[in-house]
Amino acid sequence: MYPVPDCPQCFGPWLNGWRWQHQATDCFYRAREDATQAADADRLRQLGRAFTRPATAAEADLWLACTGQQLPRQAMTTVHADIAGAWMRQIGNYISAQQAVRDHPIPTPTFEEN
Repeated sequence: MYPVPDCPQCFGPWLNGWRWQHQATDCFYRAREDATQAADADRLRQLGRAFTRPATAAEADLWLACTGQQLPRQAMTTVHADIAGAWMRQIGNYISAQQAVRDHPIPTPTFEEN
């Protein structure tokens, strides 16, 4: 198991996939993620199939918070529904923030004793 950091602004815990339980209604990421999720759900219903779009700035920020690395500017997000019909996002080829953390761990600082 690879621990996923909390939301960088409101410190809400990671839930699953690329979702956090944002603690404050004024959380920067909550507002942007809610808008993205609504637009993605509408587009998924209209198309009736998975689609790919450029990663959003909020997705790039959450990637950075998880991995300590910038998401490439050309990174894409694939949105699709799982078997139960719930929508899911795949950011930078990762279906889950936990997978991204596994493959791109943030180095732990080491301190030398004098």
